[in-house]
Amino acid sequence: MKVWLIAEMTFHEARQRRLVWIGALLGLLFLGVFALGYHYMYQDVSRYAGAFTTQVISAANGFALMGLYAVNFLG
Repeated sequence: MKVWLIAEMTFHEARQRRLVWIGALLGLLFLGVFALGYHYMYQDVSRYAGAFTTQVISAANGFALMGLYAVNFLG
């Protein structure tokens, strides 16, 4: 049960120093930039791939994988 006490104290201190809010803001900023990039990438690939839906799906999966790697390295 001491683990919960230490975790609670850690989060309390992080809230006091506004680290939680800064982290949440930066996380939302990353999501916004990623969503914008994903939108434009999907438009571009679908325009040039045409009927080749496997290419569109493959590009979308690759971009999503790159986003997951970026989040993994940040965390």
